[in-house]
Amino acid sequence: MNIQSTRKAPVQHTGRSKDVYRDPRPWSKQFSVATVKAREGDTLTLSGVRWGYEEVGPAEEWEPRFRDTRIDLSKLTDVYVGMEPMMNVGHSTLIFEFSEPVQTTDGAEQDDKLVVSVEARRREGQPYKFWHGFGKDFGLIYQVGSFGDRVQHTARKIGRSQELRRLELTEQQKRDLLELSMQESVKDRTGDYYHTTRDSCYSGTIKQLDQVLEGGMKKWAIPGLVLKPTMVAPSLTALAFEDRGLLADEPCLVVQPDQTLHPGTERKETRWLDPAVDRLSKDHPTLWKRAFQVTGAAAGALLAGQLGGGLIAGVAAATVGAGTAGVLADHLRLSAGHEYLEPDQFFPSSVESKALTDL
Repeated sequence: MNIQSTRKAPVQHTGRSKDVYRDPRPWSKQFSVATVKAREGDTLTLSGVRWGYEEVGPAEEWEPRFRDTRIDLSKLTDVYVGMEPMMNVGHSTLIFEFSEPVQTTDGAEQDDKLVVSVEARRREGQPYKFWHGFGKDFGLIYQVGSFGDRVQHTARKIGRSQELRRLELTEQQKRDLLELSMQESVKDRTGDYYHTTRDSCYSGTIKQLDQVLEGGMKKWAIPGLVLKPTMVAPSLTALAFEDRGLLADEPCLVVQPDQTLHPGTERKETRWLDPAVDRLSKDHPTLWKRAFQVTGAAAGALLAGQLGGGLIAGVAAATVGAGTAGVLADHLRLSAGHEYLEPDQFFPSSVESKALTDL
């Protein structure tokens, strides 16, 4: 793929309105559109790559650090899908891992992973509200950053965990996905709008994989009309990717929130429930799911009977109950058996330097 930056003519602001492109405020400094500075063979140099924040003042005022970054595309080894739980919905990212670290062009910083995060590009002082994403409140940006930047953002800036699941892709699929993601990141999106379901972090991730997988992501419950529930909510990322046979058979990695800044947010296994769910659901997956489906079908039929429904209503309710319970069974199975990691091992150099200064 030929990765090139293109820039459209700027949209003229005509005063404050609900259209983000008519809002006179400057764009939030949290984001920067990546641009191609050079491409020599497999080596791509981008500007606008975020390498964390300068932690001065309250978190909402931390200044992002953008650096020119050199990426050897040939050193790609693995691809992960990231999911950050948020308001029972979540935020999805693509994470690319390399055998040799990506580096800032001055050689001062390096990281073995690069993150592409589809974001709602906002104006200064404009908060993110997911229901505003159904209008024209936000622009659209594919923000490129180091993995350390993403961990600092989640673990320290906003106090959330981050889940990483490795994808089983062929070497060609990995490379195609990386090339596509870089191409999408430098595309001029002037006039494009973020949309909570059609052009969001999750749909952007799905769209990219759609283009490199033979047969796509199998998104539709009713082709062209109704999406599968797992294709709408980022919190169901694991189910969507398992349904497509893309999840590696290994524990999900969970990078914890930083407890020095966000005490009490650490995620832990429930003492007996998580190990029991992990053991039962993975040792006997068919029995585990069938038990949920039978229970769901019985509950649905019982509810229909209580509401005075006839045979057809009872069958329909039982079918819906079984399907819903089956999804719940899979979700619980994939939510157990995680490996929990402390975030400090991933922080960018700016955080490490600050920690040493604070000692």
